Amino acid sequence: MNALLSFGYTMLFNNVFSLVLAEGLNPHLGNLHGAERPKAYLAFDLMEEFRSPVVDTLILRLINQKVIKPSDFTWPQENGGVYLNEGLSESF
Repeated sequence: MNALLSFGYTMLFNNVFSLVLAEGLNPHLGNLHGAERPKAYLAFDLMEEFRSPVVDTLILRLINQKVIKPSDFTWPQENGGVYLNEGLSESF
């Protein structure tokens, strides 16, 4: 579940970040997020509103409708990673 949510949030971040750049906004000026290291805090701020209605809802729907099942994932690898099986990952 966590791997799917992380993947969804990464996809959402990349889309929001692309839109921020396309509009000519400074991606480093955020209000809700911030730290000493320069990151795209504006993209993090803007994606907050879409995390639950877009990503969380999609992931829950995929799991509840059994589109994605536990058998679609590999067992944890030596590095601790869990991945989509090759056949399923190619269909996305």
